[in-house]
Amino acid sequence: MAHNGNTRIYVTGPSGSGKTTVGNILAEKLGWKWLDLDQEIERVEQTSIASIFERGETYFRLAESRALYATANHSNIVVSVGGGAVISEENRDFIANNGVSIALMADPLVLYARIKDQSEHRPLLRNGGLAAVQQQFANRKAYYQQMDTMIETDHNSPQMVADAILGKLIARGALDRSESSLRIVRVQTASGSYPIYIQRGILRRSAEIIFSELQLPHRCVLICDEHTHALYAESLKTLFQEHNCDTQIVVTPSGESNKTLQTVEKIYQDLLSRKHERSEAIIALGGGVIGDMAGFTAATYVRGTPLIHIPTTLLAQVDSSIGGKTGVNFGAFKNMIGSFYQPRAVIIDPDLLLTLPERIYNEGFGEIVKCAMIGDKPLFETLENGHENCANKNSRLLEQVIGDTVAFKAAIVSADEREADVRMALNYGHTIGHALESVTEFSALLHGEAVFAGMEIEGNIAVQIGLLAPEQLARQNQLIAHIRRFEHKALIQNIDPVKLLEAAQTDKKSKDGKVRWVLPNAIGSYTINITVPDDVALRSIQMVQK
Repeated sequence: MAHNGNTRIYVTGPSGSGKTTVGNILAEKLGWKWLDLDQEIERVEQTSIASIFERGETYFRLAESRALYATANHSNIVVSVGGGAVISEENRDFIANNGVSIALMADPLVLYARIKDQSEHRPLLRNGGLAAVQQQFANRKAYYQQMDTMIETDHNSPQMVADAILGKLIARGALDRSESSLRIVRVQTASGSYPIYIQRGILRRSAEIIFSELQLPHRCVLICDEHTHALYAESLKTLFQEHNCDTQIVVTPSGESNKTLQTVEKIYQDLLSRKHERSEAIIALGGGVIGDMAGFTAATYVRGTPLIHIPTTLLAQVDSSIGGKTGVNFGAFKNMIGSFYQPRAVIIDPDLLLTLPERIYNEGFGEIVKCAMIGDKPLFETLENGHENCANKNSRLLEQVIGDTVAFKAAIVSADEREADVRMALNYGHTIGHALESVTEFSALLHGEAVFAGMEIEGNIAVQIGLLAPEQLARQNQLIAHIRRFEHKALIQNIDPVKLLEAAQTDKKSKDGKVRWVLPNAIGSYTINITVPDDVALRSIQMVQK
């Protein structure tokens, strides 16, 4: 792949490979400009590509080269480049020296099926049909192979192809992230101290951190699900190999329903087959489910192996990767079997969020708003004033919000590793949230969405007992409404309030059958171990359901 610090991406490939659509999606995800080279040629020449070709292909290729070279005047741009442009050695050299290049590939039969009805817009294919597509592909394949990366598009949607490109660019550190500063937050507990690294582009340094700074053995297991495997795992394995690390990838099924002892048992079997040793790291590459399972595996296999978290979702970056909670679900009970086991390091790269679907991205703000509501008023006000900017995954504000939330939770964990006192505050919104997940069998709401609903109900309880001012609850709920971007009311309206409260009473933190509520008494402040009459809790549930 081309040199680091690229601010230009050139997407090329044969006709029908999707370079125009994919290039546009890629630019949108990065927050960059997008330029279709053919459209730019038409703008400059003030006529259609078909008309330009009537002047001869040589004329067109000269116009194409001029348009390509002009892209050197732009930065932070994705350029969709015609498949014939890379025939020219001068053009290939220009692309290699000015950005990172991506070739989209597909079987000629697939290409033909995509473009067979568009011959009037594709002059070189107008009269040749499938044979012309096959011949053109054969003639140009060697040039596409000279690009930095080739991506197969046969069976993938444009969205999936754009994510695959981003995954490779992020893992290889091929984007310019020079404006992002490294922030290191430390967790210091009785069982150990460890760093949390936060920076765009730091995934590229993960091997250096793990094997040089932490001096772990150059042999590890990378645990991921099918999604993070497709996007990042193979690129990370290649990166680790460059640091002489023997890496095995273990892929598990995705989703909360697979966070079970049965899944962990299969991971144990893979570790035993590999003869994984106690000193060798287990690396969790994924969201909260992967982090919880990989952490539980690391805590229990041979009585403890080094654990590294590389969280890939916002929720995991600001919450589940920090603090040492590991575990699996047992029947309808969330995280009922587990342990406290601190990692050796957490590596947070906000760029990993660029490939997240919007719903999964947005649920992470459930944990962020929770932290702000119970103990960080400045963070709450930052979210109030900048919630629209937080929707931008490329924003500097997002980096700040992630860092501030991580610092808040790290301080709580450092003060109370085992949840004997102040760490209980982090359960705000979770007593009802976990109950919602349980009664809906972990299928209707994502965890962060359940926490949003839990905060609305538990905040209402705080108002009902006179602990929280109604206007403070209104500010919380307004922020949630702005930032959630997912309508959950229809999903919780039909839940039996009695069953929901019963599920809450089985919470791990209950005592003598009574819920120990954590409730806000103001924005940025909380009270723990509150006993609330059942009728008050039920009334609050019903009020939010309406």
